[in-house]
Amino acid sequence: KRDKVADLGAHKGFFFYFLAQMHPQTKFRVQAFEPADVNIENVKRNAKRLTLQSHGRVKVRVKHKAVGATRGVREFVEDPDNTWKCCFEGETVGRQQNLPSNVVQVESVQDILESLKPTVIKMDVEGADIDILQSTAIRWTSVRVLLVEYSIAREILRFGPESKKRFAAVLRHLRACGFVSFHLPSEIFHSNRWNPGERRQGVDFVFLASKIPPESGSSLGSKSLQFIEQFG
Repeated sequence: KRDKVADLGAHKGFFFYFLAQMHPQTKFRVQAFEPADVNIENVKRNAKRLTLQSHGRVKVRVKHKAVGATRGVREFVEDPDNTWKCCFEGETVGRQQNLPSNVVQVESVQDILESLKPTVIKMDVEGADIDILQSTAIRWTSVRVLLVEYSIAREILRFGPESKKRFAAVLRHLRACGFVSFHLPSEIFHSNRWNPGERRQGVDFVFLASKIPPESGSSLGSKSLQFIEQFG
């Protein structure tokens, strides 16, 4: 039996390589999604290499698609010199304009959940994570571990200090979906981290949500509740 993993925004495949190295006895079936033309050949090459190196223990299928809260087609902007500038058209707040773009297929996260039933999801999708995480239609039923790069930079540019309340709503929804442990960066508990003028305003952060109960005495289970009470 293989653990099923969805790598949403695979870039060049760093995450599935890391996963294979950290869990050398575990068999994985990975679906990797990457919309950027500048990355797709590298991620396909690395997926094939890992499958061979692991003697089939890790099997990676790469899809040249974006992911979103809903399926469809969207204009996708990319800069070969800076992958942070790769995003859907309309997510380019605060970025250089007139970047090259092309139309990409978008697969919905709900479709991925229903077809693959992943137990682990890594999501680094440059702004699309906001709509995905705020969608109450996505229930994350099969997912036990969710690792997300949260696009705080875009949120702050649009909503200013109100963005912390929007993140609190995300945590509230994840708790309702059964996630009980949260690794949240300590800096997000400081109000000035959510202010447009703060020096780290342009730096996104990573958080982890898990349905695996925390060890006795751990504060991980109360992290999201603490944030919701403080800012929500």
